[in-house]
Amino acid sequence: MRGAERLVIVAGGHVVATDRDSFLLNSDAGTVNGVTASASGLSLGGLLELAGSGPRLPVIVVADSRADVTVGADVESGYTLPAETGPVTVVAGPPNAMARFLADELLFPGQTVAGALATAPEGIAATGARPDLALVAQEGGGIGIDESIWRAAETAGTVAAYRDYLRRVPGGAF
Repeated sequence: MRGAERLVIVAGGHVVATDRDSFLLNSDAGTVNGVTASASGLSLGGLLELAGSGPRLPVIVVADSRADVTVGADVESGYTLPAETGPVTVVAGPPNAMARFLADELLFPGQTVAGALATAPEGIAATGARPDLALVAQEGGGIGIDESIWRAAETAGTVAAYRDYLRRVPGGAF
C-alpha cells in the first residue's frame, strides 16, 4: 500500500447495534444480546477508530444485510450511521444496492462520495468528515467521471447504457 492516499474498508453481512456500538456478526452468531454481541462479531466502532488512526483518508463501506437475526431486548438488528466519525467517511446501505452503488456510481476516477450520493440507489446513505473525497483519485491528465461513464456506455453500445449515462451525468459533455 505504499503511496496510497486512501484506505477503503468494505464490510458486509448481518449487523446488530447496542446502545454503545454496532457489530458485524459471524455467520453462526445465534441469538445476540448486549453481552454476546461483541463476542459474536466485529466491532464497527473499533473498526472506525482503527481506520481513523492512520495517515490515509479512510472510508468504511458497510453493506448491512438486515437479515432476520434473533436479538435480545437490548439489541437492534441493523446498522445506523454513527453521529461522530472523526476523520472517517462512512457509507452504508443494503448489499445489493451497495454493490450497484460502488460499481455504477462511486468507483470512477474523480467521483466524490457526495457526487455519487446524488444518484445513489435507495437506501444508501453517508456521513463523515470528507463527502468531497474521491475514492479513486483522478491522476493528472486522467479522465473524469463524465468521460469514464461515457466510455462505459460506448463499450456496452446499448440504448440502456446511453440512458444510464444521461441519468448519471445530466448535462454532461457527451
